[in-house]
Amino acid sequence: MDTLPEALLATCTQNRAIQTMVIVSVLLFLAVFVVILRFYVRTYVLHNSGYDDYLMLASLLVGFIAFGFYFKLLASGMGKHIYCLSPQQIMDTAEWSLLAQIFISIDLGLTKISVCIFILRVIKNAQRKLTRFIWVLVSFVVATHIVQIVLFIIECRPIEAVWNPLIKGRCFSVHVTYMIAYLNFSLEAFADLVCAGIAIVVIQRLQMDIRTKLALCFLMGLGILGDRKTIDVGGVSIGAFVGIITASLPILRPLFQEIFKAVTGGFSRLWSKPQSCFHPTTRREDDRTLVPTANRDVEKQDKHINEPGSSFQTLQDPASPHLKGFTTTLDSA
Repeated sequence: MDTLPEALLATCTQNRAIQTMVIVSVLLFLAVFVVILRFYVRTYVLHNSGYDDYLMLASLLVGFIAFGFYFKLLASGMGKHIYCLSPQQIMDTAEWSLLAQIFISIDLGLTKISVCIFILRVIKNAQRKLTRFIWVLVSFVVATHIVQIVLFIIECRPIEAVWNPLIKGRCFSVHVTYMIAYLNFSLEAFADLVCAGIAIVVIQRLQMDIRTKLALCFLMGLGILGDRKTIDVGGVSIGAFVGIITASLPILRPLFQEIFKAVTGGFSRLWSKPQSCFHPTTRREDDRTLVPTANRDVEKQDKHINEPGSSFQTLQDPASPHLKGFTTTLDSA
């Protein structure tokens, strides 16, 4: 490192470890929060939790283990330029990176299987051919990720030769390693596209409005295609956490509906016109001023009462025959 040119030495102060750790931590927190909401909706709202929920929980627990390896990986020097690291730091980074990739592969596999089981719960064995095809796809996903894990382990014999160049071992050649990586990527992409296509076909057959179907198709496709190891920040794969979050969002649809109703109801009450506590007003014909309607009615009644010959005016007349008996009774009392 001391023999590096000054231009390269100046770049050794650059370190993306803190930013990467913050992003990974936020995504892990969001994944935990979304999974908690998922179990709340399935257990207390819908009362139908199933294997897909427990598989997603297992994926989250494996993600915690991978997060621990990420922490060690970043502490070893990940986030800096490789020419700025010491030989020991390079070996530590390679070791923790291999262990993290193994658990990330398990995490992604559990997320994909959870999505497939969720699709099976939606169709409820209504279409046997599609059900069998999904089970074949689940078996394909399991086999693909098992092969990935095995290849990570047997890449070098002994396995320590992967990160320690001082150990003499037998490893795959560079060409074989690249060929295996491209093959794994192609198989994963094929499984993701097929699973996303099945999810979209199933959602289109549900009895929902077109806007809800489009939203669910987008979320399901994002959840399946989002759990990619190629999504990384600072050399750290975050596809597992993104997959957990996006694959769980369609399950939270009932909760989103309740929140939307509460928010829209609050805004409608806030912006609705308040009822006036005063009576509506009318215009006097003589002076054209605004007068409450109730006062106008009282004026009409007074005008009617004071008219000659009205019943109330007759009762007020002492000589009225209607008051004679009433006067006699009062006098006798």
